[in-house]
Amino acid sequence: MTTVKFNNRTTFPTFADRFFNGDPFAMAESRLKPAHSFSPAVNVRETETAFEVEILAPGRQRNDFKVQLHEQVLSISSEAKAESESKDAQGKYNRKEFSFERFERSFSLPENIQDNQIKATYEAGLLKLVIPKKEAEKAPQPRLIDIL
Repeated sequence: MTTVKFNNRTTFPTFADRFFNGDPFAMAESRLKPAHSFSPAVNVRETETAFEVEILAPGRQRNDFKVQLHEQVLSISSEAKAESESKDAQGKYNRKEFSFERFERSFSLPENIQDNQIKATYEAGLLKLVIPKKEAEKAPQPRLIDIL
């Protein structure tokens, strides 16, 4: 006769299993997040003359974005609403769905930017901002002072 190892655990985890074996706050955290929130991928690059910010947000229109600069904080937000429906021959709804997605990202900018020269473009799902830097002030050259 061979021995068979018996696992007395059920296939569905209980509340206690989730509490002691996992993150006890995961359930509460998931309830605090909006159902359709997301955070898009962002690339920030600094060159000698500018900062470049790229945000990947496909499926949106140019007017879905709001870009603001207030007290050296650049805020980029977007809201996208969509509605789809299907009706039968009598005009009754078989299915009607709404969706809403929103995001907001904020970046602290240094003092050496030209805030009135910021340019933004949106093409092929990529929002690109170019934030030019101010030209560095040249350090004053030492001068000789004549002694009288």
